[in-house]
Amino acid sequence: MWIARSGRVVEKKPSAQLDFHYHTLVNAVRAEIPARVPVICAKAAVLSVSSERQRLTLSNGEELSARLIVLANGLNISLRHSVGIEREVISPSHSISIGFDLKPVVRASFGFRALTYYGENTALRTAYVSLFLVYAIQCL
Repeated sequence: MWIARSGRVVEKKPSAQLDFHYHTLVNAVRAEIPARVPVICAKAAVLSVSSERQRLTLSNGEELSARLIVLANGLNISLRHSVGIEREVISPSHSISIGFDLKPVVRASFGFRALTYYGENTALRTAYVSLFLVYAIQCL
């Protein structure tokens, strides 16, 4: 991994990062789900909880009931808020992550497997950008 600041590389460190395409991994996992397992293509819309049963209404109107529901909501906080689950924000606006593809213009590849470039100053409100290679792998 190369570390850069102020327009120049300041350090080169060994790196053991492994990478993959997210959609390839997800599709490989989905392919392992037995055909007898029902797949529901809908979003969780309404959640109601009690000490005995939890009820989930889906975007297609279907209702599910279970003793336990695991809520993994990512950035969609409305269901979490609807059942009174709060969180303490320690560092607001701490991380915004995006993904994009880069390709070198005048050569076949970059000279690094990974590069972290730190912002020039705090006024730019950018801590760093990390670039790393992603290889397509065949999941068995």
